[in-house]
Amino acid sequence: MSIDNVWDRIIRYEGDLFHTVRGLPFTYKVVRNAIITDRTNRSLTKSNIEKALQYLPVKNPGQITNAVQGSSYVYALLTDVRIIGGHSTSK
Repeated sequence: MSIDNVWDRIIRYEGDLFHTVRGLPFTYKVVRNAIITDRTNRSLTKSNIEKALQYLPVKNPGQITNAVQGSSYVYALLTDVRIIGGHSTSK
């Protein structure tokens, strides 16, 4: 999947509830070309997401920890069917 498709989905599901591997709930907002989760003030940029896409598929966020910032959040997004594929009727 291209970064443009993934980013469009990230924008579409802004404000929805997601969960990290450890079950921590989070939402995010999109500000320009970055997302900011409600659990941290760190910006996770579109280029950061694009970099993570190059590593897919991975089995856990630890496999991308050294490559991207916010690996727990990035992994949660990129393994969620709403973002990486599938269809939804909610938005």
